[in-house]
Order: sequence, then C-alpha cells, then structure tokens
Amino acid sequence: IDHWSHILRVNQLAIANRAYEVQLQWKRSSIFGKIVMVMSLLWRVRSLNKQTILSRIGSVDKSAKIHPTAVIEACDIGPNVEIGPYSVLRGSVIGEGVKIEEHATVNLSVVGAGAQIGRYATANLCLLYDEALISHGGGLQGCLFGRRSFGAIGVQILDLSFGRNVKVQKDGEWVDSGQRFLGAAVGHEAILGNAVRINYGVAIPNKTTIVAATDDLVRSAE
Repeated sequence: IDHWSHILRVNQLAIANRAYEVQLQWKRSSIFGKIVMVMSLLWRVRSLNKQTILSRIGSVDKSAKIHPTAVIEACDIGPNVEIGPYSVLRGSVIGEGVKIEEHATVNLSVVGAGAQIGRYATANLCLLYDEALISHGGGLQGCLFGRRSFGAIGVQILDLSFGRNVKVQKDGEWVDSGQRFLGAAVGHEAILGNAVRINYGVAIPNKTTIVAATDDLVRSAE
C-alpha cells in the first residue's frame, strides 16, 4: 500500500469482505450448520421482511441518534453518531461522533470519527478521514477525503473514465491505476471552494485551498 488509491481500495475491499465471509461460511457449512445460521439470523432480526432484515444486520451503538425516517441497511454505527431525517446508509462503517444530515446518502463507505456529511450530500464508495466535511455537490464517488478536509457546496469530482483506466500521479509520473472507476484524493486540511471541478485520479495536496473562477459572481447589487 503506497498510494492513496490503494488505501481507498483496501477500505472498499474490507467492506466487501464482510459479505464474502458470510457467503464462504455458508458454502462450507453442512446442512445442520446452514440451519443453525438461518435460525440464528431469524432470532436476531425476528422478521421475514427483507427491509427489516437489512436494517438489523450490522451494529448500532446505543448512544447513536437516528431519525425514524432514516434508512439504515447493513451498517456499523459507532457511538454518538447523529443521522438526520430521510438519510440513506447502506453497507457503511460510521465512526464515533459522525454527523450525517438530512437527505444525505452514504453507500459502501468508511466515515472517520467526527466527520460530517451535509444535507443532500452523497458519499459512494468513499473514505472520509476524521473530521472531514463534505457538502452537497455533484455526487462524490470513489473519493478519499483527508483529516479536516472540506468540500463546499457544488464541488464536483469526476469518477468514470470511458474506454481506458484512470491514471494517477505517483513519484512525479502519471501511471495506470488499474481502475476505470475512481474519483480523487483531497489531502489533509485541504479546502475545495464552491463550484470547484476536479478530474478523476487527481490528488489535492495537504493544506491546499482551491477556489473556482468568480468572473460571474455578483459582488454588488448597485
């Protein structure tokens, strides 16, 4: 692991491995073992409803505050987490003290302690380090956000290269990442201003501030 894309990928694989381990255990079990697995699951979720089963897979700390309209499926929710109305979380790991605001979407992502995902924001296949903050933008996918990094409203990061793999910079050269679906890395304490657009495979250095062109910004009503 010697590149930000590897760190992101390892976290994605760790999430996928949880499902794989269950599948492998099922495949290797005897008929009796399979019966025990099914009965154990039913006893735990106490429902045959698919939605209810998904909502009860994973773990939720008792101190977490989750709005009743939020959808939580197969997630691990840490202590003192706040999840707002109509937010949707699937297959994700949410660290201590994370705040997820209303209508946010978090899929197959790892969110570090104290991070915040703003209203209507989307984090899909992402990794957020501690105290990172992302706002509503063009949908953030396959991205890494460093400690105390910030993405303002309207930030857009491209994530899909058609016809060829995404290239990333390593040791001063652009090399093949081996992936066609990959966003960008935002360094520790880096700031992305409103309407900033970043191409896939780009790494923003630590403590960098980037703002978009402001030629069309109304500065006075006189």
